[in-house]
Amino acid sequence: MLLTQIFTSIINYSLNAVSKTKKPEIYIREEHDIEFVTISISHNGKSLSKSDREKIFTKNYHCKKFDDRDCFDLSLSYDIVKELGGVINCELFQDKGITMKIMLPTMRFIE
Repeated sequence: MLLTQIFTSIINYSLNAVSKTKKPEIYIREEHDIEFVTISISHNGKSLSKSDREKIFTKNYHCKKFDDRDCFDLSLSYDIVKELGGVINCELFQDKGITMKIMLPTMRFIE
């Protein structure tokens, strides 16, 4: 349920960002190693300034970038990822969109 909340929020954010893009693209990529699973969700829609990217996971932070709607409040996703021992960040994607990268620790089973 917690992972669903994280991914739903970020995908909805991405759908909103590409809503006015002529050729909207959203990419979801998974990588893993023995310690972490990394899920990257990228879009080619409206980007955010460096300042907005640094604040986007702050509680109640809203940036007026998408028509009449605010940016989605992604602080809950940030809190969930932290609670699970992971890291989430926001990076520029191809000079116009953004990539949200979620790194979560893998579960280790003790025999």
